[in-house]
Amino acid sequence: MKIVDDVFARKRPNFEKLLKFGFLHENDVYTYTFDFLSGEFEGMVTVHEDGCVDSKVIEKALDEEYFAINVEGYEGAFVADVKEAYREKLQEIADKCFFKVTFKSNQANRLTALIKAKYGEDPDFPFEKLETAGVFRYPVNRKWYGLVMAIPAGKLFKNDDKREIDVLNLKIDESRHSELMQITGIYPAYHMHRDSWASIVLDDSVDDDFVMSLIDVSRNYAIASKGMASGRKKKIK
Repeated sequence: MKIVDDVFARKRPNFEKLLKFGFLHENDVYTYTFDFLSGEFEGMVTVHEDGCVDSKVIEKALDEEYFAINVEGYEGAFVADVKEAYREKLQEIADKCFFKVTFKSNQANRLTALIKAKYGEDPDFPFEKLETAGVFRYPVNRKWYGLVMAIPAGKLFKNDDKREIDVLNLKIDESRHSELMQITGIYPAYHMHRDSWASIVLDDSVDDDFVMSLIDVSRNYAIASKGMASGRKKKIK
């Protein structure tokens, strides 16, 4: 994982604080440049209106981008010093100009707020190895009715797409399975029973109102259930 992605994971910018910190705002983009490691390197951080953060490092003596900053396993004392100094500056920006959110995607966070407003229920995070995987449960029997997790896109699309995406797993009316699978953004469930669960990509392909209607259905199944099984097909790794 890139340093910038690690530092700003599950964080959203406060644009007013970005400006006070020294970011320049032009064409819906906020940009900040700084020298570090005794002026040998220049860092640039770019924050977009949608909250996405990009960064790059320039080795000033060569006037070239320093790609080693994001190469995993490529270490050595000097590279380690560059990475540490750069991470410290990014962390300062994150601490002073960003706030924490529950999930990576905007839609996942909107839906979390909608569920909280309607049912008064928050997700819990039961997986030690998947700290960002949140489970929504009916509180009486602790039955799952929703699971938000970040996965490589290719796991769902069955290709080599390595982009990390948020998906929401919901239990569905099996009689509507074929109908729902025709909707852009809805797929057979990842890591759950594919006939009775579906995965929704949380990139706004499916609008919030429709997703909430599916959440209602899934939650009603949880209410009707007498057991406490999660609906998982196998252990999530």
